[in-house]
Order: sequence, then structure tokens, then C-alpha cells
Amino acid sequence: TCTDLNTDDQNCGACGDSCTGGGECESGACVCPGGLTACGGDCVDTETDAQNCGGCGESCADGGECESGACVCPDGVTECDEDCVDTATSTQHCGGCNSPCSLNERCDAGVCVRATQVSAGTHHTCGVKPDGTVECWGRDDHGQSTPPVVDGETDPFIQVSAGGVLTCGVRTDNTVACWGNSEIISTPPSGTFTQVSAGDFQACGVKTDGTVACWGQSTTPPSGTFTQVSVGRTHTCGIKSDGTVACWGSDGFGQSTPPSGTFTDVSAGGVESGHTCGVRADGTVACWGSDTSGQSTPPSGTFTQVSAGGGHTCGVNTDETVACWGPDHYGQSTPPSGNIPFPGFEDMEISFSQVSAGGTHSCGVWTDDTVVCWGRDNYGQSTPPSGW
Repeated sequence: TCTDLNTDDQNCGACGDSCTGGGECESGACVCPGGLTACGGDCVDTETDAQNCGGCGESCADGGECESGACVCPDGVTECDEDCVDTATSTQHCGGCNSPCSLNERCDAGVCVRATQVSAGTHHTCGVKPDGTVECWGRDDHGQSTPPVVDGETDPFIQVSAGGVLTCGVRTDNTVACWGNSEIISTPPSGTFTQVSAGDFQACGVKTDGTVACWGQSTTPPSGTFTQVSVGRTHTCGIKSDGTVACWGSDGFGQSTPPSGTFTDVSAGGVESGHTCGVRADGTVACWGSDTSGQSTPPSGTFTQVSAGGGHTCGVNTDETVACWGPDHYGQSTPPSGNIPFPGFEDMEISFSQVSAGGTHSCGVWTDDTVVCWGRDNYGQSTPPSGW
């Protein structure tokens, strides 16, 4: 074919050298039409293109829009850490950037308020309602599903942790109570705590002064101050006040050798095999330790929380969906999705505020405070009682 290499968009300057992305051939060279800029082989309007706003490669924050060459967040949305977020509902930026709510809180109109919290153990599950009511379901052969009763009523709690054959929780006065197999778990130490974690053979808690105390068949935690602690089967990990992770105990799979960097959440698992996962400061998930069934291979994306179970792992994505990875022979890694299956809520998409991976089951809290569980249910651990 005879063609003019000076004007042919498909053969500009030479045969086969085509102009792409809206370019035009002028005098044997590809150029963008007036008002457009060549960026990565495409002709774009840097006044309106959110991926090239004001210049090539200058992308706007997630959810941001490009107006007159400048990135802006939509009305009612604030830019926080290069994301456009609704500070009225975001648990990580509640009321303002980098103002996270605690694990058992949700963001309501820019204020952190108490929310339902759930903890899946090996064969039982416990939860705390916003009013402090604690209830457990599933296996109870050692009393792990029978919270303490005082004057005919259970104490009010702010947080609970279900382990193997024991459970521990933080009361509203910040003291710790444990119930279950007394041969494995001894009486918790006196003092006040902000958070507690129960494993198979020991429990640990973060005291109000930031130090970590452990009891039961425990190892000595490292010195320093912490913001969170998580007990696995034979190892424990915690987030130090500077955001780094420290682990102690068994390390046969590398589950006690965390990567460098800073984290916002950590979870030690491994009833079947030792692994640990954490949420980095940028929202990505990192896992270390055994990966025999893919439990230490997280999906891409950003997360607000992660939970390592017996051999699987689950996490809450920043879009409030739940993702699970690892073995799924009981359905423990297949969370519910779609719309809420309740009369009057069929048009509302399922969204989660928290998730907890147990032995071979998982439980989560929907953003309306409803608890839902999936996976193995041989002891009733995946069947919350009415009212949850």
C-alpha cells in the first residue's frame, strides 16, 4: 500500500509506527491534539484525568477527582494518607485523619462508639455486645463457654478472647477474668488491662501502663511497652509502641520472626501449623511462618484488620468486605457475601467491621452489629444464639 508517512496515523514516519491513544501524525511525528498531553503513549487531558492530574503520572488519591489540573476529594470526603475517606464512618479516620477506633468500636457520625466484638476459638466462640453483655457458644467441656456469673448476672466486658479450652476477657473496670481449663490457665494477675488474648496454653494481656503480662504455661514477654498482644498455640506476638512487631515462643516455622516495618494489627495463629499475620502501616497484609496450605499468602489489597486461625487466615478489607485464605475444607475460608439475607435488608450489601478466624470456623461482625459465622459447626461454634 502506498501511504504518506507524514500524515498516516498507522504509519507515521515509518511503516508500522502507529500513533496510539488519540495521537495524530503531523510531519511524520505523532502529536496529541490541542489541549492534550502525551502520557505513557496516550493523549490525556491533564486538567481532568485523575491518573495524570496536572502532569503525567500525578495520580489523585483513591476516590479523588481531577479538577482544573488539581486533585480534590468529593464533597463530604477528606483526603487522608492519599485516600479519600468519609471521616464520619471510617474506623481508621474517625472524625479526622489518623484517628482510629479500637477493635470493638465503630465510627458513627465521626465518633467512635462501642460495637459488637466476636472471637472465634478452637471449638467455641465468644462475643461482647455494645452493652457489655458477654456470651459464648460451642464446645464447653472445660467451661470455656461459661462466662463467670456474679449475683446471677455475667460481668460486663469491653473485650473477649476465645482460645483453646479457655477464654479471657477485659471487664469494664479493666480487670481481667478467665474461665475454662484451670489446669492450663491460672488466675490472671492483678492490675488493669486494655486488651487480652487467650491461646491454647497461656494468655497474655496489655496492662494500662503498656507492659505485657502473661500467665499459664507462659514464656516471659520482652520488656518495653506494647499496644496489642496476640497469643497463638505456642508463640505470641505483639505490637510495640513504636509500631514494630516483637514475637516470642516457638519459632520452628519462622512464626516468631517478624519482618521489619511498622504495623497496626497483628495476629498469631497456628493450631494446626504456626503462622502469624499483620497489617502494615500502609494497609497491606504480611504473613510469616508456615505456609503449607496458603495461610501465609495473603491476597493483594489493603486491610484494616487481620486474624490468623488454626490453619487459615481472614481479614477485613478497607472496603469492609472480608477475604479469607488457606484451607477451606469446612468452608472456614468462604465468608458470606452479597446482600443481607434478612427481611427488610435485602437491598443492603453485606459489610463487616471485624472478623475472627478460629480453629476450623470463622466469625465476623456486620456493620449493623450482627454476628455471623461460617465453617465447621460440630460443637455449635458457628451457630450464634438468638439476639446476635
